[in-house]
Amino acid sequence: MKKMSMILLSATFLTLSIGCGPEKGAESVFDEDEMAKYRSTPEQIAAGMKSGQAIAPDKKEAAALGKETAKATNSAGK
Repeated sequence: MKKMSMILLSATFLTLSIGCGPEKGAESVFDEDEMAKYRSTPEQIAAGMKSGQAIAPDKKEAAALGKETAKATNSAGK
């Protein structure tokens, strides 16, 4: 049984390696210029990270909110 499964596995890999050769590679359906329109620049990414940090509460506020939520959840479950 083990020998048969090894033969089957080897045949599968051989079939896949032949079928996925470099000459049969997949071609992209997207034009590079069109894809560039949707790419973010490093400056845009940095600006997004800064705005996300400005929105996020500080650690003390987050801890207080977590405690309030836990108390509300515990009292609702009783």
